[in-house]
Amino acid sequence: RLPLMDFFARGLQQSEGRLAEIVLAKRRRRGYQRQNGKTFTIQELSTMTQPVPEMMTLLLEIGEQSSQLWLSQPDAAPSHYPLAFGTHAIQPGPFRNAPPTPLELERAIMVVEDELMRIAPLVPPGLQLTLRSQPSLAEALGDNQIDRDLVEQAFGQLAAMAEGDPLAASLLPRDEHFAAVLLIVREWLHHLASESVLIVE
Repeated sequence: RLPLMDFFARGLQQSEGRLAEIVLAKRRRRGYQRQNGKTFTIQELSTMTQPVPEMMTLLLEIGEQSSQLWLSQPDAAPSHYPLAFGTHAIQPGPFRNAPPTPLELERAIMVVEDELMRIAPLVPPGLQLTLRSQPSLAEALGDNQIDRDLVEQAFGQLAAMAEGDPLAASLLPRDEHFAAVLLIVREWLHHLASESVLIVE
């Protein structure tokens, strides 16, 4: 796990807070509302109330130009949903800086959020997210089973890196594609009610 350092309680929270304020204001203008710490549209709040069916599995494969979501359950063919984002198509287009700038992160959050909101009514909330991506988050974050709190901590460090915090820059890879994967996973856990992500090769 990533070490907790003093900057996480000070400069990192300020950096992430500034980014969060901008994004939250845009979400409000676009009709998003929050419930239980997550953000949904009014339509999605009415559809995401069904219990999770037993034995359903959820696989997100993050590619370069697009990603693929596979939802499977016993005695049925898997459902497949293409997603219009990837490690090289995130804002849209790739991040052009490593680490990304605050503006690039803001744009990427909007791109990813719009795609996730589109498929949210189709995905039962609370399913374990299984992830396949390149690069993988496992080595940098210390495990292949990562909970939401650790993802949020890592994203906070990424936001601090974007603001130029030298301590944050020493803890995560300075790689724009790693940043894209981390942002996508953070947005998924934030919006679609998964508690953790299992990383597979």
